[in-house]
Amino acid sequence: MSPTPSGDPRNYLGKITALAAVLAVGAAMATAFTSLPLRGNTLPPTFLHVAPRYLEQGLRETGMPSLTFAVLMDYRSFDLLLISFLLLVGGLLGFAALSGTPEGKGSLLQKTFPFLSLGLLLSSGVGLACVLFGSNFLDYESLPLPLGPAKLRWVGALLLSLGTFCGLVGTLAVLWMGIRLSRENRLGR
Repeated sequence: MSPTPSGDPRNYLGKITALAAVLAVGAAMATAFTSLPLRGNTLPPTFLHVAPRYLEQGLRETGMPSLTFAVLMDYRSFDLLLISFLLLVGGLLGFAALSGTPEGKGSLLQKTFPFLSLGLLLSSGVGLACVLFGSNFLDYESLPLPLGPAKLRWVGALLLSLGTFCGLVGTLAVLWMGIRLSRENRLGR
């Protein structure tokens, strides 16, 4: 496929699209920057409202063995779900970038995709199970297990973090296979 000539309208359309994307991201960053607390402000809203609740009620509400686990795996569980999704996307993009020529891509991707998607499936499956059993997404207390509420939250958080870990391992495996395929393509094997 030959590159488009410099006078081709498709070339200008790509430049305009890229410029629009850069301006949109710049506007979003400027908006986020203006909403930051002032420099030297010792009492940002997170210290006034969020942190005291985590410190005072975290262990009792979540049943986690430490406050760090309580915050990361229970209160911030949507962050872990987003990380699982980003690992899936990052693994696919990394594989596409590293694998080089199209020969053999399909079969190798078919072999590695289950490992890569397992993390997101497990993480989102915990949330969907909560919804199916009559509660909010990632509200672990509704899981149908014969345990108390604190233990259910612990088990749900453990399953969510296990899903994130599986996504990480899957991403690393996919990237390793992409690097191996790229190396084999360069060596002509």
